Amino acid sequence: MDFIRKNFDFILFPAVIMTLAGVLHFFGLANVPILELVAVLFLVISRPLQKREMPSGFVAAIAANAMLGVYFLQIGLSGQVVLCAFLTVTNAIALYFWLAPGKNAKKKFHPTFLHPTWRTVVMIGVILAAALGAGIAGLVGALDYFAMAAGIIGTLMLGAKKIDAWGLFSITSLTGILLFYITNSYLMLAAVAMFAYNDISAYFQWRKQGLQRRRARR
Repeated sequence: MDFIRKNFDFILFPAVIMTLAGVLHFFGLANVPILELVAVLFLVISRPLQKREMPSGFVAAIAANAMLGVYFLQIGLSGQVVLCAFLTVTNAIALYFWLAPGKNAKKKFHPTFLHPTWRTVVMIGVILAAALGAGIAGLVGALDYFAMAAGIIGTLMLGAKKIDAWGLFSITSLTGILLFYITNSYLMLAAVAMFAYNDISAYFQWRKQGLQRRRARR
């Protein structure tokens, strides 16, 4: 029972996705492409792995974003296609940093907070991206481009093990729920709902670690 409690996200998230895909197909509510299903399964295990500071989470994310890029191209979400292309690259970069965090590769680096100046720069960047998207395609464009900017920046921040990355991911996941509801992408909607839970819990988990190390240095 203790194993299930500690790893319920690895068990529950894929099970929910498979069940939802089966229900949608059985009742004829939506056609779920195999490409989307496999990509989403990779996605829903990538975030819990990253939360546990396991490099394999980036490997899963690389595979998922490569497949999702093709899927989003088919349904016309251009911002998400660009996002997936960048995320494939940025996840590879983040994987490198996690495996070789510095000159001394044997020294593990820990989650830290982003400098307030950079936090402001990130906030301005994602707001400008949302404004650009709104000018192109209204609400869907705003959500699409916001997710694109936040996903790219957040992944780079996660590669540097910045605690703020999970806060940015939390906001992105919540806006993603609305985006995929509007575009009737039910599997992605379910996935980002799981991301929202994972990202919020990861933020508080990493924040607690960061505050403990900060107090220990004083």
